[in-house]
Order: sequence, then structure tokens, then C-alpha cells
Amino acid sequence: RHVRWNWDPSYHYMNFFQFAELLKAKIRATGATAYDLVGHSMGGLDIIAATMLDRRVDQEPEVQRFITTEPLEGTRTIVTVATPFRGSPLAKIVKRTKLDEIVSPNWSDGIRSQSEAMSPDSPFIRIITEPTRQRRLVERARGGVHTFGSCNDPATPDDARMIDGAMNHSAGKLKLARHSMILGITQDPRLGLALFEILAGKIGENS
Repeated sequence: RHVRWNWDPSYHYMNFFQFAELLKAKIRATGATAYDLVGHSMGGLDIIAATMLDRRVDQEPEVQRFITTEPLEGTRTIVTVATPFRGSPLAKIVKRTKLDEIVSPNWSDGIRSQSEAMSPDSPFIRIITEPTRQRRLVERARGGVHTFGSCNDPATPDDARMIDGAMNHSAGKLKLARHSMILGITQDPRLGLALFEILAGKIGENS
């Protein structure tokens, strides 16, 4: 059957740890020694896994299997938008019911596995929510970690997008409910302004 993007090897990736390795490779290929990172949804998980996880000290089987290079060292500011740090309820539904086989029959096994890896009871989510690792993330992002989420987003409710030690910006200011696309948080001009202010170094912790 025809599947869009099935020509791309990452289409069959199983989890965001693998995408973290891809992200690290692409950043290192540029030769940049300092950079800001912005990610939406699972893209935020890719970023924190790339910055946070270190196979030299993190001994979980998932880390040892999928994290193959050292963590990023030049990260300045991290900004995540609608990222389910504590897992996504919708991903749990996919994992428990296989509803995606009806709603999205053209999903590859890789995309299905990527969704399951974001379930709140996934070992991948448990690994990144471990408190000492979250502190490690905040320490490594020298310019701070900022998280944004929209109200009533079923993919990332408020408690799912929070990370300890980060600047978790109020979802009440961004009232568009969708996860992305038209009328979603990624199209909200207030988010664009906030991102500009953060990356320009003009926003404070109490915003």
C-alpha cells in the first residue's frame, strides 16, 4: 500500500530516542558550537532526549539500545510547544485500543510505535521524567527551558507539558485549543511573538 514519506528511513523509527540521535547528527554536521532549539509536540521530546540522556550514566535498556552518541553540549535555550513531557493521553489510547488502525490505516508500524512511546506508561516517558534527569536538562540548557501549551489540547493537557525547573508559560494566554494546524497553537501569532522575545533574550521568568 502507498504510504506517504515511506522513502525516508526515519519514517520507520520507533521512538523519540531515535529522533534524538538524528537531531544530534544534523546539528553536529553544521559545525555549530552553540544553538537554540525549538520543538513542537514530539519534536520537543527529541530535543530533551538529545540534550538530557547520556548512555555513559543512564543504564536503562532503552537508553543503551537507542542512544548511541554523547548528549548535545552547545544547547543554549530550549523552547517546546505542546510537548507531552509526561506522556500524551491520546498516545495511550492508541497503545491500548489500536484505534489508529481505523482512523489512520496508512500509518506505518514506525509511526504507530512512535505514538506508543509517548504514552504516559511508556518506559521512554518514565526515563525522561526522572527528577535528576530533568535537573540535568535544565542545567545543560544555559539559556533556560521554556514550555508552551494551548488550553484544552487533548494531546498535551497542562500537567503533561510541564517540566520541573523550566519556565512553564501559562496556557491560559494561548487559548486556541488545537494541537497544531489551522486554529492551533502553532498558528497563534502570540506564540510567535513569545518565541521571538525568548530567543532575543527579552523575556523574564515571570511572564
